[in-house]
Amino acid sequence: LEKALEELPKIRALKKDEEGRQKASVSETDPEARFMKQTDGGLAPSYNVQLTVDGANDIIVNVGVSQEVTDNGELDGAMKEAEERTGIKPEQVVADAGYTNHANIVSMAEAEIDFIGSFKDTSAMVDAQYERRGIALDFRKEAFQYDETADKYICPAGKELRYVSTDRRRPGTTQIMYRAAAGTCAACPLQEKCGGNKKQGRQIMRIVEHPAVVAFHEKMETPEAKAAYKTRSKTAEFPNAWIKDKFELRQFHVRGMDKVKQEALWAGITYNIQQWIRRIWRPNLAASPG
Repeated sequence: LEKALEELPKIRALKKDEEGRQKASVSETDPEARFMKQTDGGLAPSYNVQLTVDGANDIIVNVGVSQEVTDNGELDGAMKEAEERTGIKPEQVVADAGYTNHANIVSMAEAEIDFIGSFKDTSAMVDAQYERRGIALDFRKEAFQYDETADKYICPAGKELRYVSTDRRRPGTTQIMYRAAAGTCAACPLQEKCGGNKKQGRQIMRIVEHPAVVAFHEKMETPEAKAAYKTRSKTAEFPNAWIKDKFELRQFHVRGMDKVKQEALWAGITYNIQQWIRRIWRPNLAASPG
């Protein structure tokens, strides 16, 4: 015990140092860059590059650069910029789980763009949360029965969870909270399995999705939507891989947002020229006489 207490200040100092490094989001050499996770698991000053590719012709129609760590807020702007550059409104967009969220689904529906995407599998994270809270399998949310007429939940022990509040802050979803009376949970012999808060009572969140989100889920179960999603890898990943491999552009040679945008744009233009040579110039050259 004494040895453990001696080590405690060192552990706290190390944790504080790690937290400080994690909070650091600005590079001293490039203040406009942001620290982002790399393929090796480390962090480095980076920019988020977005390529919008025309699936019919395999050409890049828009190049975007942002300071955002995630992709989920970039889709709407990319579609608007692609329309501005080409003069043609996209009819369909295929994107991976990084772009698939309720806000984008609603936004694309309002813009009348057919959105094909895939939600991340969060089942492992949900299981881990239940385990941390000490909730047994037979006391998870699925085991609680919702009474639509009375707008309440009934727990596996037959107790009521009444309406508490409604939260509409997340686009595309309405979150409705229900809670059991604190005294009810405290006196329940199954409380340990339920993991309910003895002071507040067990809570259940009911999620009501926007009609566009409901329609999206139904659409993504169809063979047509699944087939369309399979085209994403060829359309989106090949240009990224080609630029990294042929240009060896795995990191930018310049600093600052404006210069980085220019370098990314030149990479996109060069890729398009390569596609023109492969798809048009060479076939025409081979077909020309003598």
